[in-house]
Amino acid sequence: MPGRFAAAILVMWTIVPSAASSTDIEASDLQAVMDQVAGIRDLAFLRPVKEKRVDGRGMIEAMRRDLSREYRPCEIRAEGDLYKRLGLIPADMDYEKDVLALLEEEVAGLYVPSEQTLYINPDAGSEMEAVTLAHELGHALVDQHFGLESRVDRRKDNGDRLFAFSSLVEGDAMAVTFRYLFKQEGMEEVPLPFLSQVLEGSVLQLLDTSGKLADAPPFIVDSLVFPYLSGMDFVNRLLAAGPSWSGVDQGYLHPPDSSEQIMHPDKYVSREAPDEIGAAPLAVLSGQYGTVFEEVLGEFTFYELIKLDLDRETARAAAAGWGGDRAILFRPKGQKGIENDFLVSLSAWDRGGEDGMDEAREFEKGLVDALAKRYGALLDYLAPIDAWLIRTGNGQESLVRRQGSRVVWIDHAPLGMAERLSGEVLSTWSVKDPNLSQEPILPIL
Repeated sequence: MPGRFAAAILVMWTIVPSAASSTDIEASDLQAVMDQVAGIRDLAFLRPVKEKRVDGRGMIEAMRRDLSREYRPCEIRAEGDLYKRLGLIPADMDYEKDVLALLEEEVAGLYVPSEQTLYINPDAGSEMEAVTLAHELGHALVDQHFGLESRVDRRKDNGDRLFAFSSLVEGDAMAVTFRYLFKQEGMEEVPLPFLSQVLEGSVLQLLDTSGKLADAPPFIVDSLVFPYLSGMDFVNRLLAAGPSWSGVDQGYLHPPDSSEQIMHPDKYVSREAPDEIGAAPLAVLSGQYGTVFEEVLGEFTFYELIKLDLDRETARAAAAGWGGDRAILFRPKGQKGIENDFLVSLSAWDRGGEDGMDEAREFEKGLVDALAKRYGALLDYLAPIDAWLIRTGNGQESLVRRQGSRVVWIDHAPLGMAERLSGEVLSTWSVKDPNLSQEPILPIL
């Protein structure tokens, strides 16, 4: 879900804070809300904003139109196949259809940058209308000044970077929304931690009262919520660095590179960019397999992967040292379905500890423990290559192999292939550290 399809949706979709239902906010005209949003965000609207009122189905149609400009249906299906193979969503889930159906029930408003138009769902209730307008106008205002379309990285092999940008966009709009909401209550200055607590409570209430969202796979829910919760925490961190909104504005000029930077804002501030991992053709495959999908999974997805089988704290610690990755889903040529798909992943980890390998070791252990629990299989330790092999059934195997601060993960490969694949990945895939010439974006607090 943090892939390109999800991130593209998240730039448009709005969660209305449930806290708004306890306040007496009457429907306001567009100009009145625009004036307040401009004052909160410390930017002036450069031109009028187009507004349309449509129901939930109309919202989804607007999303589909925008998505079709960038993504073909086969690309969205391939992204879904990756998450199915990873076990993050059910194998029988219709990824595009089910996610859009989920949003149709919940969406209150959206802003479509390509149309420079905001859509409001009147079915959300008049008491929500002004709050929804404030959120969408926050998007429109930023779009007029920074051009959201031009800031999006269109390379189709790094959904984690697009997910991070979506988190900046949504975090910005949520920071504006809550300031607007509290302003209606006569609260001019609101402590930043308090904003995050209120938003988290609003999201938890939404999950408790929403039918489809409550029943959705945890990975889908977490992916939808992350840009709002973690995104606003990230924006609040930039606001704390000040002055005013200048740090947030810099976020659009120098967008975050990864979900890691959203989860650990200091890594964004100090410009700790992820390693760039280049994949090379794999001779072991002998031209018999084609690429289904290529992606950067990122810290968020590795956390979600391990959290499927282990506790949150273990998963958080295992993923926290992420430094970059590249993952490719392969499929035998001429076949359909995910039954014989397998994953090849190389990840790089921050150097820590006396020998610089602590973070890689912690991820290796977390991933191996999670896979062993998931497949209910015994581990085979391959001493000559210092790797762990797990037979997953159906004539397939998984292997986790660490070499220094790099970890190769082969998942669901045909029996006898994983060891050879891991060796070729380590010898032919490249890892480039882009941090050698980086300068901090903001003063480090």
